[in-house]
Amino acid sequence: MRPFSLVLFLLLTGCVASGPRGRCDATTCMGCCDSRGTCQLGSTASFCGQRGATCGVCGLGLICSQGLCGPPSLSVNPGAGGGSTTSGGGPGAGGGTPGRAWQELASGTRLKAIHLTGDDGSKAPLSWGLNVSAIFWDSQLSLYCTPRAQGVPTPLCEPLGLAWESSEGGDFADSGCTMPAGTANDPADLNRALTAGGLPTSTVTHLRVTDAQGQHTYFAAMRVPSGAPRHYRSSESSACVASGTFREAAWAAAAPVPVGTFASMSVTRD
Repeated sequence: MRPFSLVLFLLLTGCVASGPRGRCDATTCMGCCDSRGTCQLGSTASFCGQRGATCGVCGLGLICSQGLCGPPSLSVNPGAGGGSTTSGGGPGAGGGTPGRAWQELASGTRLKAIHLTGDDGSKAPLSWGLNVSAIFWDSQLSLYCTPRAQGVPTPLCEPLGLAWESSEGGDFADSGCTMPAGTANDPADLNRALTAGGLPTSTVTHLRVTDAQGQHTYFAAMRVPSGAPRHYRSSESSACVASGTFREAAWAAAAPVPVGTFASMSVTRD
């Protein structure tokens, strides 16, 4: 190699790797600067960073992605994206980025995500009981809701303040058996967490009636006090029969609530 070519080669490789000697910053390094002032790529767990920042070391179980330390994403059909099954695409087709099996709860224009937030800035969706893994604040209806895709024609954010009743049997709050009555979860534990965060408390707002096919209909919930008359519909004669009084407070169906009242959702994949 001729001397001129060798000098040019050394200059070029030196600038790409570390920039001018003794100077490593955003103007000379696209990656990160190590403790010796040397420019690193910034894409490894040992040297993670970008735009001339000081290189960081990612903790146990974390990886470096785009100059930031974070948990590894769980891929679904790696390499999928950019195509669809209707246009001949499928797993492995297209050029999009892999999907993720789990994503952090995100707010929208109407639904605002409720999180458990750690002192270190970590976040996790706030769950409640066995069937509520995520909670949103519906800013249009001023109530808490949780995503639901079962028992409804299309996914929606169902009010968290629910009483429930099954049409296959159950109690009624009137002598004509036209007002189903149900019980509800006590929101006391949830309210303690909400109050600590300065958030509004949860109350029972709706009654969900489930038919024999498992489909849900919704009503505004009306409080039935303890000691109020209770009725049930006889399976033999279909007559509405008195059955004493409610031992505990319950909620009865008032005005019907169209399912379109609640925030609609859809099933998607990134």
